[in-house]
Amino acid sequence: FCTLLDRLPPTMADDERDEEMRPEEEEEEEDEEAWAEPVSLEGLPVGNTTTFVGGFSTVKNLSDALAAWKNKDDRIIVLPGTYDADVSLDANGHQGLVLQGDATAEPSAIVFKGLLDVAATAGAKPPGSDAMPAEEEEAEDEDGENAAAKQPPRPLTLGRMAFLGGAVFSETADADINECVFGSAFVDDAHERVPRTVRCHGLSTVRVNKCTCYGMERSAVYCYPHARATFTDCTFVGAKKPPPPPPEHERRRRRLVAAPPPPPSVPESCECEVGVHMDDSQAKFVGCVVNNFTIGFAFNDKCAGTTVENCTVTEIATVAFLLGSGTCPAVRGNSAKLCGRECVVVGGKAHPTMRNNVFVGDARLKDGAVVTGICDNVLGLNGQLIAEGQRYTVKGFTSVPKDPTLVKPKKPEDEDEE
Repeated sequence: FCTLLDRLPPTMADDERDEEMRPEEEEEEEDEEAWAEPVSLEGLPVGNTTTFVGGFSTVKNLSDALAAWKNKDDRIIVLPGTYDADVSLDANGHQGLVLQGDATAEPSAIVFKGLLDVAATAGAKPPGSDAMPAEEEEAEDEDGENAAAKQPPRPLTLGRMAFLGGAVFSETADADINECVFGSAFVDDAHERVPRTVRCHGLSTVRVNKCTCYGMERSAVYCYPHARATFTDCTFVGAKKPPPPPPEHERRRRRLVAAPPPPPSVPESCECEVGVHMDDSQAKFVGCVVNNFTIGFAFNDKCAGTTVENCTVTEIATVAFLLGSGTCPAVRGNSAKLCGRECVVVGGKAHPTMRNNVFVGDARLKDGAVVTGICDNVLGLNGQLIAEGQRYTVKGFTSVPKDPTLVKPKKPEDEDEE
């Protein structure tokens, strides 16, 4: 029976099936010939790259790595070492760049002796960010397609490095600064004094997170009018003179055991005048620590929009919060202690929003200060409210005999007797 079927002529269906298979075989042969030909890589886009600076890398200077930067999403990692040059970046031209120190080393191990200068050149664009033609943008806007997929570009990101010369953020500069150190902890002939360690110019919107800033002469941070910088969980410390070397017997005794730090106290004088100086700015400080200055926070000329929240100010030679005449910042949930004079001074015609603060000491209200926004503040250790020229009772402060900033350790719960 099988031999008879084989001798039968082919049907029309079999002929059609053979004709359909032939074009597919021809396409496969063409694809194989195309893959056999070499493909030129010139002109193809380059993917994201990571460039190392210093250490084992052949790139020894940061300027060379920035000059070779070709993709806006590239990363530059700086290895531990000391670099003499300044660092000049453009918030617009270097948009999307990630520049950070080695994650396995402390930020203080990656030191730039110069200044960090972040500018914002108008019209500058990162490489590979050619704008879409206007006609296509209008067509997409009209159709409404891919509207949700559009995201703002990632700003310049900088982290885990130390800059002895401080930092300057120019007008309209936008960047993320994480875990950096600005200035030097000691003031002597070996370290150059920087009058204002960190300067934020008007309309700058930098975000500084978990950084340490040492004030060396006039202020640790100075915010120019209309500056909109945000400082979160930062530490501002006044620089000190290096301690004298201990005697020989003390060094021998402390060879294996480190000397304990001195207990906190009110300093008689400080090397730096002001911790944070705001001049009619709209800056924001959240969760910061200010230590060892003549004045902690100084507000001048309105400062409408300025916010100081959940900050701790200690070891101040004079006043922790000094609000000048006519200022109106928002001061909420802060604590101040170990001050040489009052913890807070509110100038004449000042109208601040001051709530839920703890001042371990006295408070002073100058003649003409508006107190309608002051409430729920505590004066620890029987602190006194000194109201100059007030014709009515100010109820925004409550004096208590203890220090509210001291938290007693919780006692372990007694186990139930069986």
